[in-house]
Amino acid sequence: MTTILGRLMYNDIANQPFTLKAVMENLNRQVENLDIPTLLTKLYSPLVFTGCGTTYALGLSAASYFRHLGISATALPASEIKFYPDLLPPQGDCLVAVSRSGKTSETLWAVQTFRQKHRDGTIIAITADPQAELAGYADVLIDASPARDFSVVETCSFTGMLSAAQILATLICKDTHRKESLTKIPELFSRVLPEAQQYATKLMDEPFNRLFFLGGGPLYGLACQASFTIKECSANWVEAFHPLEFRHGPRTAATDSSIVILFLSDAHAREELKVVHEMSEQGARVLVIAEDVEQSEISHLDNVLKIGSGLDYWDRITLYLPLAQWLAYFWAIKQNKDPDHPQNLNAVTRL
Repeated sequence: MTTILGRLMYNDIANQPFTLKAVMENLNRQVENLDIPTLLTKLYSPLVFTGCGTTYALGLSAASYFRHLGISATALPASEIKFYPDLLPPQGDCLVAVSRSGKTSETLWAVQTFRQKHRDGTIIAITADPQAELAGYADVLIDASPARDFSVVETCSFTGMLSAAQILATLICKDTHRKESLTKIPELFSRVLPEAQQYATKLMDEPFNRLFFLGGGPLYGLACQASFTIKECSANWVEAFHPLEFRHGPRTAATDSSIVILFLSDAHAREELKVVHEMSEQGARVLVIAEDVEQSEISHLDNVLKIGSGLDYWDRITLYLPLAQWLAYFWAIKQNKDPDHPQNLNAVTRL
């Protein structure tokens, strides 16, 4: 029997239109049991997102989204909350713990530490396993289990849990228009996925040995997630930066053996495009992922993947993910590595 390398991860990525739709339908059923008025009383002080690795990256993007909607929020790695509890905001009465497995040691430590420091605080758990230990600590449980990965590497679970966090924010803010926009994401994934796959396979023909992802605001967390995903699949050199930060030192590594991938914002496109133009001039290959962009602004760049979703910048952020997910998969396959069984990595990290 022939073993197909990465078959599980391939299906996890390709099936996201269906898993995302299932997550949203599942969350709509859960909403009936959410006590939004009581939860609102906890959000006058900073809300803290926490997780480990990819879920901490998710927290960075989710916290940015919440702040954009007027809810004070920040993100901390779970281990930092355990080891340095004074980093928690003194008046922060709400912790959002994100964990695919619901079993990660540091995340469980973080919720225990938070409970000791804020005995009357609220713990919201976002997880793909509502039966795991984390759920037992939660005052509010957000079940994203329809997006549970079959592979070790987080792809569809990350997208599903981030979408769940976005929808939670719209419910808290009673922003029905924005919530309606988010329900369009699964259908848009159906279009973006094959286009992103084409770009990823095309890049496999390029001679490169390092990748850099650039993203600002809510896209910085996604850039970090892209970096994690590719490192996990193939143990290659991948880094994430805020776009203009890349000009200060790290740019020296952007040579003709590098690809720089920019998650382009709307409001600061001119400044961000200037950065990747500079990287192209010094020899690096460049790929820009954007909602849309004028041809005159990208005439000297190698590749541009246009999303064309018609959605608000903040609502469409998950649509930037498929390109990185496909790159992680195909780069591993190119090196004859099985992304379903990454080197030195388990599905659950416990200490």
